[in-house]
Amino acid sequence: MPNLASCVHVAGNPAGVASEGSGLRLIDVSDPTRPSEVGSYRTPDIAFGVFLQDTFAYVADRYTGLLVLNVARPGSPRLVGTCNTPGTAGAVAVRETLAFVADNDAGLRIVSVANPAQLREVGFYDAPGYSRSLFVEDTLVFLGDWNQGLRVIDVADPTAPVEVGHCQPGRYVEAVSALSDTLLCTASNLDGLRVVSVADPAQPREVGSLDTDGESRDVALDRQLVLLADMHGGLKTVSLADPAQPCQVGEVRTPGTSLKVCVQDTTAYLAGLQSGLWVVSTARPAAPRTLGQWHPGGEEIWDVCVQDTVAFLTDYYFGLRLVSVADPKEPVELGSIQLGGYSFGVCARDTFAYVACGSSGGLRIVNVADPTAPFEAGFGATPGTAREVQVQDSLALVADRGAGLTVFNVANPALPVLLGNMDTPGYAFEVRVRDTFAFIADGSSSGLRLASIADPAAPYDLGSGSTASCAYGLAIADTVVCIADQWDGVRLFGVSNPRAPALIGYYDTGGYADGAEIRGSSIYVADAANGLHIFEYGANGLEAAGPGREPTQASLRCRPSLVRDRVVVGYGATGNRPVRVAVYDPPGRLVKTLYHGPGCIGGATWNRTTDHGLPVESGVYLIRLSGPGVSATSRVTVLREPGATR
Repeated sequence: MPNLASCVHVAGNPAGVASEGSGLRLIDVSDPTRPSEVGSYRTPDIAFGVFLQDTFAYVADRYTGLLVLNVARPGSPRLVGTCNTPGTAGAVAVRETLAFVADNDAGLRIVSVANPAQLREVGFYDAPGYSRSLFVEDTLVFLGDWNQGLRVIDVADPTAPVEVGHCQPGRYVEAVSALSDTLLCTASNLDGLRVVSVADPAQPREVGSLDTDGESRDVALDRQLVLLADMHGGLKTVSLADPAQPCQVGEVRTPGTSLKVCVQDTTAYLAGLQSGLWVVSTARPAAPRTLGQWHPGGEEIWDVCVQDTVAFLTDYYFGLRLVSVADPKEPVELGSIQLGGYSFGVCARDTFAYVACGSSGGLRIVNVADPTAPFEAGFGATPGTAREVQVQDSLALVADRGAGLTVFNVANPALPVLLGNMDTPGYAFEVRVRDTFAFIADGSSSGLRLASIADPAAPYDLGSGSTASCAYGLAIADTVVCIADQWDGVRLFGVSNPRAPALIGYYDTGGYADGAEIRGSSIYVADAANGLHIFEYGANGLEAAGPGREPTQASLRCRPSLVRDRVVVGYGATGNRPVRVAVYDPPGRLVKTLYHGPGCIGGATWNRTTDHGLPVESGVYLIRLSGPGVSATSRVTVLREPGATR
């Protein structure tokens, strides 16, 4: 799947593109007929919005929040600041020293960017809907609140924003832009273009509309001309000579789905899913024409390991890429090789790289003696879906997802020999090996598994340690195993007795803990939403030594926050004191008890029903962990499709 270009902003040259698959891309548009990429920065999560001002790019990066990058040198963007917002950052606009973030179910967040290296939130407005777009004019923010229409927010005092007006232009407001001091235009998903008068901000009112044959996702304006990104209809040009009667005058069809549009002079920049970035001339509104196109490509880097000055990266859809990191500031690709299946994990030993390739790709062994000309030396089919590989001496151990652990003899890399297999109860995502023991991160139903490989032809299960969420990654140091447990952070197990792993500590990273590494007494955790966390472990258990949340006696994680089917709840409470995990409505009435018992680490699923088995109505619900001296609360929103059974 190609990367998804979700937003584009032009403020001179280069243009900024928020690419859902690869973060920020900077595009030279000095020649609109030949746009070309001049720089990029892969963000920690999914880049939904971008805004350029002076030498900085401001990126709305979903769960990571707001990122600020220095783009004075477009070829090497540099991260200078991060502000983790409580919701899912989807759009951003900047005025002087303030950044305004549309943060979905967390409303409008206002962040001081006076010092880009030390971002801080100074105010917020908790909107009733899902804030997905915004436009800022002087001291007013016009907030596209999706199902709750257009909100007008006075931010004269950014520490205490106040709503001064509201209207409902169509069913779902996807985007908002200004035509003049008193007129706004909104893109209304199922209801096309809406023209709104804000002559009196306290009483905004719809004065004109135009339905389209697709789904209107974004809108930009150029004099009396509206440029509408229509999801299935490409770019539409609409005349607003008479705001009460908008009239379509032209269009350009794109091959993919069009989501965002930005205009500069008589040039429009359109971002779409399969279509990437399209540059369109609107000099003649009745006959807009395509000038150029650029696509960010399909790279999706899944894993990396480093040997000496060479980094080995698995490119999910392609295979293996070898990159020189002799100068870490300027990595240079040395060579690459296309492999079968989907490339997941990689392990390098001496002159060979071992790659776990899913979807029948199995174990691929690549000769990398010459990094500029790697070639496949051997192949071993696995019974499952190869996800990760580790090599010890002449053995290669593969985390084989649904088939558990698979062991190969790779003494002759050209002819790997399948020795044995051990099925596990869950899905084997990652494996590590020490001496005659294999340690497996076995997914949501199984947690940590330990296996004996004293006889590689007959590996067998020794013991296990349960986790609350999904055991996805792991690291080992001496008799300690660290499990990256996705939305329940990290779990630390003592394995001095391999038959009875003992939980000795845990820490909620606040997002999705996907990977871990241990060096000395330090644990490094890659969190998909919150970046890198560094902990120290010792006699006092886990202590934060770097970015991350402070340890608490209670943890509660609920995913997803927008519930159309069910929500998975992970919880943890120290000690044996009785605790309750339950669902409540906003007035505080009990809806359903999910757990009631002694403090522990566990998980539950809520399927949108009451204790009596009745389906709940759409709306906001609170999931709360409570007990003597401990408390944690998370908010979720239940959405039911029209006509769903109640």
